[in-house]
Amino acid sequence: MKKLIISISILAVLFSSCKKCGTCTTKITTSCDNYNVKGFPQETTSKFDACDEKLIEAENATSTTTSTVGLYTITVFSKTTCVPKNN
Repeated sequence: MKKLIISISILAVLFSSCKKCGTCTTKITTSCDNYNVKGFPQETTSKFDACDEKLIEAENATSTTTSTVGLYTITVFSKTTCVPKNN
């Protein structure tokens, strides 16, 4: 019985210490809001791997920044989505 409890304890530690990782993609869209400017909107994407806390922080993260220069208002929007990896 004692060996069974020790074995279960070891398995519990091993499973709880497994890293949870994923591949994340960030899509950034830059738009010129109040004029039809050639070349806008612009879209870029980047991929990166993240594990554990970084994966939790990255999943569904969004950001929006707006800046006005003269008559032009530029908005930059980013969204990150992650797909879990099988470890």
